[in-house]
Amino acid sequence: MFPGDKLTITGLVLEVVIPTGVTSLLWVSVYKGDTLLTLTIALIDTLLSPIIVPYSVAFLSGTTVEMDTVAT
Repeated sequence: MFPGDKLTITGLVLEVVIPTGVTSLLWVSVYKGDTLLTLTIALIDTLLSPIIVPYSVAFLSGTTVEMDTVAT
């Protein structure tokens, strides 16, 4: 849809792969779901995101991303 526009493509890919724990907790609370399970999944997702996000962006957008995971 955006041929040659690497910034827009990278932004859309980041929008998809960034963890959204706060939003999921909100929806689970509204519909009276399992809050503990949601927090556990959000924690695991947040801990894995410094590893998953750069590889997902590189795979989906064809652009390399360098991230200092130790400093993060």
